[in-house]
Amino acid sequence: MIAALTVAEGEPAGEIVGSFDGGRFRPAALSPVENRLVHALAGRSLRHPAMPRAVANDLPDWLEPYLSAVYADRLEAEMEGLNAPAPVDLRVNLLKTDRDGARKALAAENIRAEPTPWSPVGLRLTERAPLSSLAAFKEGLIEVQDEGSQLAALLLGAKPGMRVVDFCAGPAARRLH
Repeated sequence: MIAALTVAEGEPAGEIVGSFDGGRFRPAALSPVENRLVHALAGRSLRHPAMPRAVANDLPDWLEPYLSAVYADRLEAEMEGLNAPAPVDLRVNLLKTDRDGARKALAAENIRAEPTPWSPVGLRLTERAPLSSLAAFKEGLIEVQDEGSQLAALLLGAKPGMRVVDFCAGPAARRLH
């Protein structure tokens, strides 16, 4: 666990050591050996120069030659982008509030969100949060929807009374009234 937090997750050594404090629902303080381990592993990476390119880029062996042919020396940068966590985007329910109102509602629950760069009805969380427990979510002020999907819906130009089929809508699937 300590090695995974330090090397795989890249957590700062001080935060890891501080997390092991014996508090309620928290593990006991690290032993001197464990403390030395955290500091010895800090800043290290799982990458090694001898790793096969597919392993280093977290992609299947069979796929690496095809992607290398397409991306050549840009493969690592492309895979880094694909392997990065996606941002959490929210769509504001304009029937209940506006984007600024949703931001204020989230801020009241200590959740920071910024306007999405392209969608006029989107917010992007600055860090992950348990959305389903938030009042803003329960009241229907916001819904999880990536910015690309928001833009597709806006570009569609659907009007009340029209029927729209979205085969990937999840909980947002509905008939427009």
